[in-house]
Amino acid sequence: MKHARVLFVLDLSASMTGMKMHLLNSSMRTAVDTLRLEASTIGTAEVWFGAIGFSTGARWLTDGFERVTTVQWTDVHAGGPTDMGSGIDLVTQYLETTAPVTETSLLIVLATDGQATDDYPSALRRLLANPRGCRAKRVAVCIGYDADANALELFTSPNTPVVYVRESDEWGTSAWGHGDEGQPVSPTTWKPSPKGPLQGIAPLV
Repeated sequence: MKHARVLFVLDLSASMTGMKMHLLNSSMRTAVDTLRLEASTIGTAEVWFGAIGFSTGARWLTDGFERVTTVQWTDVHAGGPTDMGSGIDLVTQYLETTAPVTETSLLIVLATDGQATDDYPSALRRLLANPRGCRAKRVAVCIGYDADANALELFTSPNTPVVYVRESDEWGTSAWGHGDEGQPVSPTTWKPSPKGPLQGIAPLV
């Protein structure tokens, strides 16, 4: 694999205020550091990092996709509703308007602590109707006990369990971990995937 793109779709709603938002920012810094290390270890030519935040609508938190070697995470803050559908639609918009890169793989990580306040099901159908969105590796992180686990299960790729984490856990690398017998994991039980976060992701075609 010569190129890889990792996209986080992050809940910035009011329910994320406090420790959860502190840990989200910490988790993103950990994710960037881990991807840099992984890229250097496996010799991937280019690894690109992107982040979208959703609350009242959705917006890019990075300048589109940036090379992971140059990314500097800027802390984000919580406020507003949980427009998760808007976040998913922004991903689909990117896939529809940006030409695929040869031998590029895409990992999409959706993280939330709540339930969508907009039309998330329709947005998810649009993402999965896009060939690149359907083919991407999709992982969901459920933060705490109030998130809509069923909605997250619909987002994930086949045979990919939702990652459940406590509100006090950092989860930046748990999205590509695995539990015993494929069970959902938290950072307290997470084991690094033998292939690493960037291995085994189907190329976009």
